This record gives sequence, C-alpha cells and structure tokens, in this order.
Amino acid sequence: MNPADNIVKDICENSDMVVVWGGDPETTPWGFRGQFASRLCYFWSEIGIKQVYICPDVNYAAAIHADKWIPIFPNTDAALQLAIIYMWIKEGTYDKKYVETHAVGFDKVKAYVMGEEDGIPKTPEWASKKCGVRNGRLRRLPETGLRRG
Repeated sequence: MNPADNIVKDICENSDMVVVWGGDPETTPWGFRGQFASRLCYFWSEIGIKQVYICPDVNYAAAIHADKWIPIFPNTDAALQLAIIYMWIKEGTYDKKYVETHAVGFDKVKAYVMGEEDGIPKTPEWASKKCGVRNGRLRRLPETGLRRG
C-alpha cells in the first residue's frame, strides 16, 4: 500500500514490540487486505515481536495476541501518553538526537509535560487518577518496552 508499502517489512526486521493503542486488528482490520491484519499479528508472535494492547476492553485481538494488556478508562489516552512522555523526559530515555533533528516545538511540549506551563507535572501519579492505570503500572511502563533508549 503506497506510500507505506515497506512498513510491514520494516516492523518485522527492526521491532521488538508493537503497541496497538485502542485497536482490534482481528475484528476491525481497517479494510486492510482482508485477513492480512490477523495473519500479521500471528506472524509477529511467531517471530518474537511482543504485542502490547492499550484499550478499555479486552477486545478479541488483545485476548488472543497480547503479551500485555493495559486497561485504560475510555477517552483518557492523552493522560497516559503525557505520563509516558514525562517519564521519557525525566529519565532522559527519549532519542534526543532524533527529536533535535526531526521535531518542532518539543520545548513547548516539554514545558507543558514537566508542569512549567501550568504548574502541574504530568506524572504517572497525575495520570493514574485520570486514566485508571495504577501508578505503579505506569512507572513500570519502561519494562513493557514503552521507552526509547
């Protein structure tokens, strides 16, 4: 599928983990070539690519493919994402060179996430109250692989 016709090959050759955020490739395969999404999830398991599903329900794909399922309250994804960004910044584990050369406005995102803009750091404790993911589990997300190093 142009222009991303090489993306599956790239994922298979260069990934240790795939995060499926709010999706179910088994029952809603995006109109993507029939059963290809389902077969791909099985293939990723066969070649050792871990699959993490972040969704409110244990949807069908999460039930059969997830190495880890992270339940989240509906419509609170941004809080979890901000907490992940907070941990990356705090621990310095994001790809600084990539951000420096490919991102615009990171200084503003960083100021917001660290609480410089509104006085509220977007910590795992802050996000836990909003998204329902336990604080300890949020702090352990790097173990899940949701970390750049």
